[in-house]
Amino acid sequence: MTIRIGKPEIDLRQKLTELQTPSGIAGRAVLSANTPQEQFNLIGAGRKRLNINGAFNVWQRGTSTTTTPGQVKYIADRYKCYHSNVATSNLTWAQSTDAPPGFAYSFRVDCTVSDTSLAAATEVNFYHHFEGQDLQHLKKGTPEALPVTVSFWVKANVTGKFYVELMDNDNSNRHCNIPYEIKELNVWEYKTITFPGDTTGTLNNDNGDSFHVAFWLTAGSSYNGSSNAQVWTNLNQSKRASGQYNFTNNTNNEIRFAGIQLEAGNVATPFEHRSYGEELALCERYYQLLDISGMQITKATTGTSYSNADLQASIPFRTVMRDTPSFGNIASGTTLTANAYTSTYASAGSYEISGFVKSPHLLGFGYQQAVNGGVSLPANVTMLGLTDDGYLDAEL
Repeated sequence: MTIRIGKPEIDLRQKLTELQTPSGIAGRAVLSANTPQEQFNLIGAGRKRLNINGAFNVWQRGTSTTTTPGQVKYIADRYKCYHSNVATSNLTWAQSTDAPPGFAYSFRVDCTVSDTSLAAATEVNFYHHFEGQDLQHLKKGTPEALPVTVSFWVKANVTGKFYVELMDNDNSNRHCNIPYEIKELNVWEYKTITFPGDTTGTLNNDNGDSFHVAFWLTAGSSYNGSSNAQVWTNLNQSKRASGQYNFTNNTNNEIRFAGIQLEAGNVATPFEHRSYGEELALCERYYQLLDISGMQITKATTGTSYSNADLQASIPFRTVMRDTPSFGNIASGTTLTANAYTSTYASAGSYEISGFVKSPHLLGFGYQQAVNGGVSLPANVTMLGLTDDGYLDAEL
């Protein structure tokens, strides 16, 4: 006797798609990636964070500053605040140890003088600028332009709509603005925003200011129109921050940001942490402190030129800078002070020292007769001892 057993047909492909595998959000993203390159980016292989100092560890200019209307200042390294001159508010920008898990610091903004009746052109935000040569892999201005994802933590004692803006400075300030909501009071919230790739306008392949990301805090009616540009478009001021919450409406307001990360692609991956030393070196491409107080310039100093008219030396920078930087005194001004000494170390007065930057990697400084009213150093002066510290600035 023959027994025949029939089995229903099985669509194996369909069954595989129905499997409830514990892949998680990241796993599903990897499985659904369209190309090996996209999978490579998702698993975090190689470098991915485009912005510098996203964990707010480096503050070479000091860990707190206050802005009043009309001021534009760098605060944490690589982050510049903009406080329009028509505003009436005052703000304090500072490092904070109130941070989400995995971070030591956050970036805090406090409103210290309020502005409840905004002028139309009121604008308060902070920026991070990029060199065009560092963003060529985004393929901006081509049919293959990559999306950019911005992720960050935010905590505030207010709720409402805020904006993140990307702007292309090389092509008529093309921009894309996308809002996010702060939903809970005094709770760290993780936000991710994906900006579409822009197929119009390539970025210059040089060290210029090609691109920036801006985090808006307050916007007057000139920027706060009826709709916002959530796609790339030529600059339209009225569409930059539609419905933006007025952070400056109360002196009790405070907001914190942490773990800011920009990366290519449409998925936010975990924050890429770097060592403090590496992050500092990246920051020093744009701004460096010169710890030269107490440094001596003598006839025997390597790289020194000497005459009664001039006593000068040169020093290399720790990091090659973006461009030939400006030179200044940490306290104020663009000159330093030095005490002069004879060969027997007898005091010979105090003199003004000027810096004459030679290149993105070398600084010359010292006494210059031309800067000091045509007066030469006394003939018996053989050494200058610096009494100030300086800085080098090549910011975008």
